[in-house]
Amino acid sequence: MAGARPSPACLQGGVGVNVTQRMGSLAAVMLAVAIAACLAVLPGCSKSAEDTIRESLTRQLDVFKADDKKDLLKDLVKPAKSALDQLGVDADEFGVAYLKGFDYELGGITVDEDAGTAKLVVTVSIKSMNDILNSFTTSYQEWATAQDSAPSNDELMKKGGELLMDEVEAAKPKKVDVTLAYKKGDDGTWVASDGLADEVAKVLVG
Repeated sequence: MAGARPSPACLQGGVGVNVTQRMGSLAAVMLAVAIAACLAVLPGCSKSAEDTIRESLTRQLDVFKADDKKDLLKDLVKPAKSALDQLGVDADEFGVAYLKGFDYELGGITVDEDAGTAKLVVTVSIKSMNDILNSFTTSYQEWATAQDSAPSNDELMKKGGELLMDEVEAAKPKKVDVTLAYKKGDDGTWVASDGLADEVAKVLVG
């Protein structure tokens, strides 16, 4: 006799979907924070403010576009590695899949030399973790409700990891506008406004 079919409510709100969402979000946030941190302080030089900011941002952001991200991801996803391990997801593979298609476009830079301030908008193409998790939840619920008996926690976690990676790999980058504001320090460096890194990270994960 087949086991009783588990209730959709039990599976849809169970450990697999909730834990997978939290762990996937953590890994994505780690990457977004790293990108945001690269925008926080820009070294000064003898060139014009516009050229200094543009060249610094280009150098910082091009790292995330590189084909070989192995060394980069080794440090960026390290905080989320143990969490992803529980899902059977390789942290480096997650990072590569999430950043696939990453791109950016620098807008015009407005500089107030007297006030020592600068502002610009950067259009970033990056996968939306919110969209990924929404699609993951749907896929997970469809799989869970099709089971004839309640899977174990290990089975839920493993399947959650598989479905999460499927959604990350299938997701397409979306364009988001990030407004950056800087103030020039006494040493010539351009420092981001307070809270900018956190705000940028939130927008990127969006």
